[in-house]
Amino acid sequence: MVEDGFEEGEYFTTIIWGEDDGTGGQVTKTYKFDTQDKLDAFLWGVDASSGWMEYEVKEVSGEE
Repeated sequence: MVEDGFEEGEYFTTIIWGEDDGTGGQVTKTYKFDTQDKLDAFLWGVDASSGWMEYEVKEVSGEE
């Protein structure tokens, strides 16, 4: 599946930053990369930050 605004061969992930505490403090942001390796490195960094900042991965290209 290719999301609107993205082309075949582009890699992306959409992340919901923040905690769902009912105050509307969450921010959803999509990041795109030109290689799978760059996407994987970004996601590794996001995962490494877990505990410092809450997040939820909404979508990653190539995953069904």
